[in-house]
Amino acid sequence: MLLNDPTFAVLFKRTIKTVAPYADSIVCIGGCANALYRYHPLASKPWPTYLGTMDMDWALPQRLEVPKKTEPLSKLMTRADFVEEKFGGTDNPVIKYRLGGDLSPTINGAEVEFLCPLSGLKGSRGSFAPASAQIQTGLYAQPLRYLELLLFRPWQVNMNDIAGLEEVSGLHVRIPNPVSYVMQKVLIRKDRNLQSMAKDCYYIYEVSILFRQAMNCLHDEFQAIMGQFPDKWSRDFRSSLSKLFANETLEGATSAVRVHGSITSSMNGSTRLTPKMVSQSVQKLIEAVG
Repeated sequence: MLLNDPTFAVLFKRTIKTVAPYADSIVCIGGCANALYRYHPLASKPWPTYLGTMDMDWALPQRLEVPKKTEPLSKLMTRADFVEEKFGGTDNPVIKYRLGGDLSPTINGAEVEFLCPLSGLKGSRGSFAPASAQIQTGLYAQPLRYLELLLFRPWQVNMNDIAGLEEVSGLHVRIPNPVSYVMQKVLIRKDRNLQSMAKDCYYIYEVSILFRQAMNCLHDEFQAIMGQFPDKWSRDFRSSLSKLFANETLEGATSAVRVHGSITSSMNGSTRLTPKMVSQSVQKLIEAVG
């Protein structure tokens, strides 16, 4: 079963089938993307999965075209028994989807959310960011800074490569290339709460471990990013990544160890992780983007 969590698999499989007509236009992000990295051909040997969230987040462009012979995504979600929930005020509320019907009690409130880039969005100016933006008839996404990084040169994971997902065999999911994934997390760090910042540090460590034998590919991805996005983004990313992980005393290394400890505390025979191990692993990523 996906990610060794049957509860999450219920939401995952239903969502993948529902969004399949848009599979080449949207990107699975967040903790779910981090878990899916394990099934990419460039990933190293299997690594225990950490699901820091039970939600599924998707990055979408600011305008999402409706493919021929299908319907707007909001209608597909409704047909698949997803229930729309609105948060915030009545104007431009944040919208999330949860499974309704008989499946609702089995997923413990896990939700699906759609997100889009903030830059250049109509109605955004200065530090003002609208809570949501209509990107398709009936479909609203929450705009976030730097999200366009996650839509740039995404990678792909085939569901055929994951045991326990026979229901979605033949489908695929796009995920951010690992450098875009790490870069976006580093750049939005100041907007995250302490728990999320710690999880992100562990995710960055995991990316470094999973793709330790593919650093040349990650170097190439960063070079492409540098040619597409503002130079300041790249400079801030490299500087901040180093300040987090350059040595074992820094916040990135110690936070990753704390999260790892909370994951493995009930596991017998689990590998002990130290800040030095984290720092040494992420150093390879720092050099790849240097």
